This record gives sequence, C-alpha cells and structure tokens, in this order.
Amino acid sequence: MAIIGLEMTVETPLRIGDGMSVRRDRVGRPCIPATALKGCLRESIGQIAHAFAWPTCRPPDSATMCHPVAASETSAAEPCVVCQLLGSPWTEGLLYLGDLVTDDPPVLATRQHAAWSRTRGVALNSLTVHGEALPAGTVFSGVLRHNLIERWQLGLLVAGLSAVRRIGEGYAVGWGACHITMSGLGNRSALADALEGYRLDRARGRG
Repeated sequence: MAIIGLEMTVETPLRIGDGMSVRRDRVGRPCIPATALKGCLRESIGQIAHAFAWPTCRPPDSATMCHPVAASETSAAEPCVVCQLLGSPWTEGLLYLGDLVTDDPPVLATRQHAAWSRTRGVALNSLTVHGEALPAGTVFSGVLRHNLIERWQLGLLVAGLSAVRRIGEGYAVGWGACHITMSGLGNRSALADALEGYRLDRARGRG
C-alpha cells in the first residue's frame, strides 16, 4: 500500500466540532476527521467527472449510489470513477484517509450566523455564534494510503485533492478556505498526462 503525505493549510478561520469546542483526536489535538475530508474529496472528484461528462452516482443516499447487484442486473461494467476510488456502502474503495491533525491551539472566535429563506430570498434572522476555531495559517498534516494501480486514477486523486478549497463550518461568512499540498507522488506532470490520456480514450469510446 502506497502512502501520500498531506498538509492542509487553512486560509481563513476553520471550525469543525460540536458545541463550543473543535473536534479533537484521541490525544487531544485539534483535527479534521477523515470523514470530513473524504466527503470534500468525493464532491471534488465528482465535479471533475461531471466536467469530463463521465457518469456518476448520486451520494449520499445509498439508494442512488453504485451497487454491485444493481450493476449486474443492468449490465453496467463497473462502479463510477468516484466509487472506484472512494467506495460505496457496498464496495470498498482504494483510498484510506486518516485524520489531519495539528499541534496549534484553537482560539475563541465569533461569527455571525444567518438563517436564509430560499423561497423569499432574504435573511430571516441573525445571531452571534461563539466557540473555538483554528485561525488562518494553521497547518494540519496526515497521510493517505491507497491501492491505486492505474496512473490515471492517481492523476484523478491529485486533481481532486487540489480542488478541495473549503471545509468545515461557516461557508457563508468565508470560513474554511484551505488548500492541500501533497508529497510522495513522483512526477505530477506524468500523472496529469495519464489522466488526460484516459479522458481522451473514454471520449473515443476505448475507456
């Protein structure tokens, strides 16, 4: 199993947690849970697949995600590219994400939270929310283990991680902006070329 080193730098305050506190790991360090990162990665890879006009399932409802029994009944050859990498409720993926952690302490932060009416297009009310958050500039680190064999899959993973630009709470007020850097990948240009070659092969009907 190969390992990719991950570092996520937050560009605006970040908050993932319950109540007043940020999420912490078993030894008390502030962390970004693997599930949160996996959700963002699934969304970003899905957006890339959509841009390439590749069919994808519709998470998070298990009834609309890739299912091996349903696939055999409809003669579908394989799960969508997103489920190939990240799995579905019935199939194991090829990526194994761990929590991202930091030794930096959180700070007490305040932000405005507004409830929004979609039908009326107006803010219904506003309240001030207090609690812990990680300040801009905080760096989280961790690893991603994978069993990817095809170079285009690794290229798709790199593109997906690079596209993760927000995580956590407070999207509406600009919180959670971030970027991810990766190590242990080798020649990234070659991975991008492999992904583009696979895209072209699919477009020509050979993928």
